[in-house]
Amino acid sequence: MYGGFYTDEIVGQALAGTNRSDLYIADKLWKTSVGRGLVRPTVEKMLKKLGTDYLDLLYIHAPWDDVPWREAITQIDELIDEGVVRQFGVSNFGVGRMQEALALSKHPIAANQVKYNVLYKDDVDQVFRDFCKEHDVQIVAYQPVKRREALANEVVQNIAEAHRATSAQVALAWLIHMDTLPIPRATTKAHIDENVGTVGVNLTEADIEALNAIS
Repeated sequence: MYGGFYTDEIVGQALAGTNRSDLYIADKLWKTSVGRGLVRPTVEKMLKKLGTDYLDLLYIHAPWDDVPWREAITQIDELIDEGVVRQFGVSNFGVGRMQEALALSKHPIAANQVKYNVLYKDDVDQVFRDFCKEHDVQIVAYQPVKRREALANEVVQNIAEAHRATSAQVALAWLIHMDTLPIPRATTKAHIDENVGTVGVNLTEADIEALNAIS
């Protein structure tokens, strides 16, 4: 799913020579790495490829029905106790599954990575947000921009024009307003510059209401 650790290797090459304390590195366990005895060797391989001796955050990719994802939690607990992993995260977990994970874990859930953007809000309703706030779980949004779809949306487009911003920047600014950490894809320097430029976009309450109403 993640390129057989090749992604870790490329990221490790990119980070070589940087100050580790300036970085926050998150990685994920796919379904082939959550069973009994599988987490530690997987993490050790991640660390070797990344060129670091610890991960800031380790996610379980999803609460699959066909694999024993719960068995990964005690293994992650051990790695956190040893300092090999700093924080525990989940991905694509609803409230019920988060409750299960919290009941099994010695450590809190630091983050939940879910599909969430101004055009897709199905998985993040008020109940979900309230639960995350109560338990100090950071909502992390993957696919936060959907550039083509956002560009085609009239509401997003109009707000972008009013702020002399791009539709992608409006989509990211909305997520930040919703206390969500977006992780946008960036395939070019222009994308990176556009993403960073989001900090200069200050949405109004009317903008937020209009964006909230998109379904």
